[in-house]
Amino acid sequence: MANDPVRMPGQSLGDAVTFDLAQVSDWSLILDDRGHGFCSVRALLPRMDEDRRAGAMAFLFEDPMPAGW
Repeated sequence: MANDPVRMPGQSLGDAVTFDLAQVSDWSLILDDRGHGFCSVRALLPRMDEDRRAGAMAFLFEDPMPAGW
């Protein structure tokens, strides 16, 4: 957990959490201050204004999947 969750009793900051693949609808992973995943953000890129899109593109890795996945 990257924070103290509000609606997951018994879980707290730093706990490992697992999910079934069917439960995952979007995910994100930040490595070296850049983002993998963020599929919902990627889907919204065409709707963003130029400045916001440029900022998102600078943050996102070109490949949504980390190397080796």
